[in-house]
Amino acid sequence: MRRQPIIGLNCMAAEKYDVLLLDLSLPDSRGLETIKKVTSTKPDIPIVVLTGLDDEDIAIDAISHGAQDYLSKNQINSNMLIRTIHHAIERKQTMEALQASEERYRAVFENTGTATVIIEEDLTLSLTNTKFQQLSGYTKAELEGIRSWPEFVSGNDLSPGNYEFKFCRRDGNERDVFAMLEMMPRTREKIISLLDITEQKRVEERIRYLSFHDKLTGLHNRTFFEEELKRLNTPRQLPLSIIIADVNGLKLTNDAFGHNKGDELLANIAQIIKDSCRKEDIICRWGGDEFAILLPQTNNDIAVQIGCRINQSCQKAAKKPIKPSIALGIASKEDVLQKVETVIAQAEDRMYRNKLTERKSSRSAIIYSLQRTLKEKTHETEEHAERLRLLSKSMGQALGLSSNELDELSLLASLHDIGKVAIPDQILKKPGKLTYKEWATMKKHPEIGFRIAQASFELSHIAEAILSHHERWDGTGYPQGQKGNEIPLHSRIIAIVDAFDVMTHGRPYKKSISKVEALDELRREAGAQFDPELVKKFLNLIF
Repeated sequence: MRRQPIIGLNCMAAEKYDVLLLDLSLPDSRGLETIKKVTSTKPDIPIVVLTGLDDEDIAIDAISHGAQDYLSKNQINSNMLIRTIHHAIERKQTMEALQASEERYRAVFENTGTATVIIEEDLTLSLTNTKFQQLSGYTKAELEGIRSWPEFVSGNDLSPGNYEFKFCRRDGNERDVFAMLEMMPRTREKIISLLDITEQKRVEERIRYLSFHDKLTGLHNRTFFEEELKRLNTPRQLPLSIIIADVNGLKLTNDAFGHNKGDELLANIAQIIKDSCRKEDIICRWGGDEFAILLPQTNNDIAVQIGCRINQSCQKAAKKPIKPSIALGIASKEDVLQKVETVIAQAEDRMYRNKLTERKSSRSAIIYSLQRTLKEKTHETEEHAERLRLLSKSMGQALGLSSNELDELSLLASLHDIGKVAIPDQILKKPGKLTYKEWATMKKHPEIGFRIAQASFELSHIAEAILSHHERWDGTGYPQGQKGNEIPLHSRIIAIVDAFDVMTHGRPYKKSISKVEALDELRREAGAQFDPELVKKFLNLIF
């Protein structure tokens, strides 16, 4: 008899049943234990419990463990049994449908793609999904029924709608979030879906910043300047002064040292302008090498003082790689009737006039700065440069060159190696033999020198001679492989004079040789490295 419940359970496992009638008062019944086994193995079968007269408490306990209903055997009849079984099946189906709906709801709630939370009327968090837990930094157990919404968000406006606000995490960090708030149907609860838009906000701020700022200098750009000009072009802001500034030597810097150094020069001058102006002044990068400064409630005298501060700071600045220099134009709107466009045009015109006036001195200062840099970077000395000038002039006179040609030759003697200012120190000052890669870099200096000379009106007439001063008579020189009379005369003269002086006076890394030995070397290289006719002239000049 004790095996009957086991047999019944085995039969249930093998067959499909619509309902289970379980008599708890039978001697072989194990009551609640049987219910537990049925609900664990066949959770879809509704259970109706049959009880005796005094078993009502047991029946209620059975229902709490999964039974759908119970009947007292004292009161049972066929209609009641049929109705109870029918209701039990319906109730079971309803519960299963509710459970399935709950599971679907929880799956949707968990996988919405947003951090989602349900809050009670008293603002306590009642349900959270994984994304909300990750956003907040708290676990599910630490949130639900414990934390309240105001701990994360300031303000108590919980009207349905869309919002953007700061969300405070457990670690104290704030995140920008977009929130969608709705009322839960037929309840007083609210459901809030949160999207973390911190990165999006950061990108938007960056785009907004770049739309009004110059990326290189960090100053405002022309668009911002023009917007501010509209805002400040009012009687209250008069007098309104404007400074237009143009950088000297930017093209030369780009050509000599590369655009990275040109960018450094612009950034350096931008900083000088910022340091020289007041907080209320609006500074922008007006164009490629131009800056503009808007000075509200500033008369012309004060604007001129600010311009002087800028120029003085440029003069005091270090060479990076050349000393910053800038041409300024200043104009002021003193009267409401003046058009601000006219004031800008006046400032630009004065800037260009000053640039023309200062061009010679500014370029001379730049060239002088480059010469000093060359002497600092290389082994060349004042004595070497002076000997080259004297020897070159003597050669030029022996060849019957004109006064202008002699001046060009003298200038070339001083600046033929100007391109070396852009060659790294570790290559220029290397005591040993250069590697193939280092030598390739060193061989670029004639081209760099050519670009420097081309960028300067005072040097443009010797640019070709600078480019060719390392060409060889036999065509094996660099950078163009010119040969014979294709090589400019001045370059051929400098090649001989420079070689002779280096041989007879040496270098820190190379011992000098006697004058006789140097002349013998020139004879050997005549027709190969040097112009043979010029070598003869030079030999006659020396002896």
